[in-house]
Amino acid sequence: EEDDEEENKIKENEEEILVDSDSEQENSKFIPQVDGMNDEEGEEKEELRNEITKQTIMQDLNDSEDDEEFNPNQPGIESDNFDTDSDFDDDSLHPERPERIVSIYLLLRSNSIFQKCFRLPAREATDEELCYVHTPEYIKAVDNFHASGGSSGLNYEQGDVYINKYTHQVARVAAGSVCALTESVCKGELDNGFAIVRSPGHHAEREKAMGFCIYSNVAIAAKLAKEKYNKKVLVIDWDVHHGNGTQNALYQDDDILFISIHRCGRDFYPFTSGYINEIGDAPGYNINIAFPGSYYSNDLIAAFSEIVLPVAHQFNPDLVLVSAGFDAVEGDRWGNSHVAPETFGVLTNMLSSVASGKLVLALEGGYNLSETAKSVSHCMKVLLGDPPIYPNTYDDPPLQKFVLDAVKLKLSPYWSCLNPPINSNTIHKIVKNHENEFKEEFMKNKRWRYEVINEYGKRILELPQNSATKKKRLDRQVSKILTESGSGEAFYSLASMYYNGDDYKNTVDFEKAYQFSKLAADYLNPEGMRLLGVMYRKGQFVEQNDRQSYSWFKKAVEYGSISAINNLAYMYMCGYGTKQNVKKAAFLFKKGCEYDLSDSYYNLSQCYKLGTGVSKNLEKAEYYLSKVATIL
Repeated sequence: EEDDEEENKIKENEEEILVDSDSEQENSKFIPQVDGMNDEEGEEKEELRNEITKQTIMQDLNDSEDDEEFNPNQPGIESDNFDTDSDFDDDSLHPERPERIVSIYLLLRSNSIFQKCFRLPAREATDEELCYVHTPEYIKAVDNFHASGGSSGLNYEQGDVYINKYTHQVARVAAGSVCALTESVCKGELDNGFAIVRSPGHHAEREKAMGFCIYSNVAIAAKLAKEKYNKKVLVIDWDVHHGNGTQNALYQDDDILFISIHRCGRDFYPFTSGYINEIGDAPGYNINIAFPGSYYSNDLIAAFSEIVLPVAHQFNPDLVLVSAGFDAVEGDRWGNSHVAPETFGVLTNMLSSVASGKLVLALEGGYNLSETAKSVSHCMKVLLGDPPIYPNTYDDPPLQKFVLDAVKLKLSPYWSCLNPPINSNTIHKIVKNHENEFKEEFMKNKRWRYEVINEYGKRILELPQNSATKKKRLDRQVSKILTESGSGEAFYSLASMYYNGDDYKNTVDFEKAYQFSKLAADYLNPEGMRLLGVMYRKGQFVEQNDRQSYSWFKKAVEYGSISAINNLAYMYMCGYGTKQNVKKAAFLFKKGCEYDLSDSYYNLSQCYKLGTGVSKNLEKAEYYLSKVATIL
């Protein structure tokens, strides 16, 4: 009852702060994020905030900080103060907001994890530490940005970096706290720890703020460990977005090995970095395990088992730093992937075998509050010595084995522990053209595509004729094909099977056809995109929608689908889902003729016969009609 009464008082205080902060927001140049920092002017608002922080955090510890017995075997936990200004469930707020830390803290406290940790006091990074990565001019611009009314010359990405008068101090505390925890581990005062801080850092460039990041927290800490403590450092980044800032800060360094596991592509932030062929100016010391689409727990675990751990043990570092982003977790709309929270505990446990367990995690991304908090909780339990909880899919083979093979092939000249795949001509081409998002070889390589489809069809034909048994065994074979090929092409093959009912009876299933087409499209498979267009056009499983149909046909053509050319031309010709444009339709029919599409020959002949989109020409109309007869 006393606790309930205390919580009610805290809620009342929070409401007062919310009212006060709202008035302050009206005067800010950008959408402000008040990060719980003490106001040096001692305003009443900040005194109240400090009292809330004291009540909700420090008094819940079993012992006061002054009386706490120091134990180097306890994990350190480093965090800045907690802010409670915003509504937890309001998705209209900026995703990188104070509740990210609050939600983590509340779960750690309720699970009695926080109380088991030794808490280090937060501190600001010094100019000397920041200069390990950033220029003095950039640091000065950050410090002076708000005071100068935004005219300090700060280079930042407008639209994803929001700045207010607290930003320079909050960013220094985030970087300084990661440094403080790193120093404690380097000195042997602690074995491991987790810096639960914001703003994140792995996107911040030497002279530019971007991707919610101001200072490159982990890169700064890695340089500090190397320069001040002479440590050989391994940096792991498992955030779903590539850590472009960290990579660029460490790209020339052969005493710091950077390995990033992320989703990569020109349609996924940060758009232009993180490809497999970026191996460092010191070749082999920059490793990108880049998935071209959404990925799963077994993909991450396989990446660690087959690449990260073998290379880590060969490198033999003194310290491991982790950019611990959790936006790959299932349910995070910014990552759009499918990793279970338990997986991050498994990865933490795997890294505990490296560098004698000298391990520092630092919070990066993760914007689904509850799932991020769960993920951090699993990591903390492992740091405390608990065994990891394995996700349900732990024993499943990776869906994207081809990515791991590509990385091995590229990096095997520099790391003897990586055995490149045998007969890897296609994989080699993928690596060579990886800057094109796998599109040139993975999506357009007919040999790769037809090998998968032919193997798939062969296995289906080998199945017994009994339809019930056939379907059950088919599902098992499908699963095996998917895990072996790991490509969007396999997903499309499965979608096509369910759409057409190929080779077995009573198995047309538009729902499954749609689901697997969507998966294929997620992996930028153009035929999967085309099939989605067909289903939206015909209203099969989904509601009929010409606009969606047009969009999918257009995207399919952009990604190399030849068969979708006719579909898109038809939409332009009839004005379905887009403005009618007979000239574009005729142009596309001509393109289709270049690929010997019989429908394109016939439609183009009609265009010339009627003068639709082209000048009327009966001779050409007859010519193209004869081509149809030849093909038939």
